[in-house]
Amino acid sequence: MNKILVWDFPLRFFHWLLVICMVGSFYTGFTGEMVWHFRCGYAILTLILFRIGWGFFGSTYARFNSFLFKPSEIFNYLRQFFNKNPPNHYVGHNPMGGISVIVLLGLILIQVISGLFSTDDIASEGPLYILVSNKMASFFTTLHKTNFKFLLLIMTVHISAVFFYLLYKKENLIKPMITGYKTTFETPYLKPTKIWISSILWVLSICLVALIVNLPIVLKFLE
Repeated sequence: MNKILVWDFPLRFFHWLLVICMVGSFYTGFTGEMVWHFRCGYAILTLILFRIGWGFFGSTYARFNSFLFKPSEIFNYLRQFFNKNPPNHYVGHNPMGGISVIVLLGLILIQVISGLFSTDDIASEGPLYILVSNKMASFFTTLHKTNFKFLLLIMTVHISAVFFYLLYKKENLIKPMITGYKTTFETPYLKPTKIWISSILWVLSICLVALIVNLPIVLKFLE
């Protein structure tokens, strides 16, 4: 068997930092520590923007085209889902894992964007709240609260699936996301991405979030 690098450092750094920020966001939201709740939200938005960029410019298995499968392949995978030794093995994300990534990224993006326009009608409001009407702010606030339930559900399914693969299929998905390496019979080649591309994406993501958060100030300055 071959020990190969599948998940590069930028992807692993993104993954675990996102986990930390999501936990921080949930905790501060429940405890009412809104200053830190917003800060966690800004960090999460930065991470998601980076991941979107890395999905196009990252290494082989981080790219979206490596885990966006045809409906027929997804269906065939589902037919073999409970087979402990399926005929097809995937070095990167399998079809269900790919769907999970897309859904999670989408729901998290909806959550942070809606949070930018939300208000608790007491003392806290998103940085872009003043740019929309009260009706729109109410819509985004409701969306923020409702989407959280879907997000929590999908995250629970995602974590449960990881343990299902570990305990039932004897496939450890956690360790490769820590070390970056998988052991497989296949000999695929990981096409790496230059570290400067990762650095540029991080800088662009940080700058874009800073611009979004301070958009009311920027617009007022340009008047």
